[in-house]
Amino acid sequence: MVYANTMGDAGLYDADNRIHTCLGRLNKPKGHRPMCLSVAHPDADEEDRMYVLDSNPRKGAQQCFEVLERTPRKWRISLLPQWHWRLLSPPPFVHQPGYQPSFITSFTTMVDGDGVSTIYISGDGGIGTYSFETPRHQYSEPRGWSHVGEWMLPFRGRAQYVPEFNLWFGFSDLNPNHLCATDLSAMYNGQQPTAPKIWEDLNLPEGEAWLPKQLELLPLGGGKFLIAKTFAAGELGGYFSLLTGIEMIPGDGGDRQALQMVKHKCARFVFMDEDFEWVL
Repeated sequence: MVYANTMGDAGLYDADNRIHTCLGRLNKPKGHRPMCLSVAHPDADEEDRMYVLDSNPRKGAQQCFEVLERTPRKWRISLLPQWHWRLLSPPPFVHQPGYQPSFITSFTTMVDGDGVSTIYISGDGGIGTYSFETPRHQYSEPRGWSHVGEWMLPFRGRAQYVPEFNLWFGFSDLNPNHLCATDLSAMYNGQQPTAPKIWEDLNLPEGEAWLPKQLELLPLGGGKFLIAKTFAAGELGGYFSLLTGIEMIPGDGGDRQALQMVKHKCARFVFMDEDFEWVL
């Protein structure tokens, strides 16, 4: 698990061996809840890389996007695995005339036939959707940013590819942010993806203001997921989380359009003095 504090000091925790490894400090802190994506490299011998983008980049920001990667052997000072942070070019919209600080509302990755990953982000304020192609080879540079379209990804937060269904799952960008899924492959050709199918994973009680604070989707494999939603309890104050186990079942003949959601156990946790931040 990779973690960082508000100053940008990062570390790696090996839960199996209970070992912490220092990963150094980001070139610049990335604010509250930045975009974090672990991306596999096409070369089998290469380690995964983690890309981090400020979720609210300022106008003209030069240090809002960076990658955590393995330090080349010739630069290592010991035999232990070493990592470093490297700045990448910021998304082009931060330099556009009239740009006002905007939020990254959704993001995801897609992998082509060569194993190369492309990051997609969408932002509010008329930003639309941009893509960032990661390096194809160990020592090659990324191809950088491209503007994909004026439309936005139909998700709130991260969308994750689930190979069992060849679909991307996440939470709808429409209130109350139910579970949804769609095929994003049209974006390879710069086309807007189709509207997602939405499942009502949580029935909100009438007359109560549950304000979503954090939404997390954890694929468990075999079509099973854990949905973790944290809410502010409206006028009553305080926070609570709902953990719901679900299973997606395809239709006859594996029809993706006929996917059905089956709810399993649901548990509620109320936080008193704690401030719930992450689900791992």
